[in-house]
Amino acid sequence: MHHGAVERNVHQVGFRSSAFPRDPLEDDELGGVHGMALAFWAAEALVAAGLEVGEPFPEDHGWMLDVRGPGRVVVTCSAIPLTVDEHGIVVEDVPRRFRKADPAGAELVARTVAVLAAALDAHPDITEVAWVQGGLAGGAG
Repeated sequence: MHHGAVERNVHQVGFRSSAFPRDPLEDDELGGVHGMALAFWAAEALVAAGLEVGEPFPEDHGWMLDVRGPGRVVVTCSAIPLTVDEHGIVVEDVPRRFRKADPAGAELVARTVAVLAAALDAHPDITEVAWVQGGLAGGAG
């Protein structure tokens, strides 16, 4: 690790679903940044679980939303390019600059992942759910 590096707690999930169609706005006005429907669905699930969630917004690699509590977590939702029904979600803590991930951020990541895992499992049109954490395949929690 080089001097000043920040440790990150990152979880990724990929899955198939036709429940999150691409909006023409995403192509016309946002230059092909897809994942809006998925981001709003994820935000709704997180808010229903009692988490404080910011409004989803487009970024270079998908639609992002902030989850706040003790710590801060960023959730990025995207449709996989050149596919019809493949999607991904990345959940990661945002540690303070030049600091190791703090326990509060790790707890918020774990809670966010647990809520999203339960919502994905409960959705009737989501299949082939595969979580990855720290580069190793495994369960969500």
